[in-house]
Amino acid sequence: EIEPCRKRLEEIPGITVTSSIAHNLELCSDKAGKGEALKMLRDHLGLKGEELIAVGDNMNDVSMFKVAGLSFCAGNGSEGAKALATRVICRSDEHTAKCVYELLTGDIFI
Repeated sequence: EIEPCRKRLEEIPGITVTSSIAHNLELCSDKAGKGEALKMLRDHLGLKGEELIAVGDNMNDVSMFKVAGLSFCAGNGSEGAKALATRVICRSDEHTAKCVYELLTGDIFI
């Protein structure tokens, strides 16, 4: 039942429909959301999209992936998010920030 509901909701102007787990729908203004927040931060800091990194694990993170030049999805994330990220990395319960740091710098923390 969730997909027909999603399709009907996506027809409503001014809202974004996403999900952070398999069996829910999240609705927000199309002027809100993680991607819009990242755009605002980018603009406020005077950065370019290619200077940004987004890290997430589910479809509610994909809007950030589209804004950032580099996007990482946790290995235990949703298949949809993994397909849209630049790279799939460690699981979200395996110190994701440390994993990203090590990938970007080559430094290994013990």
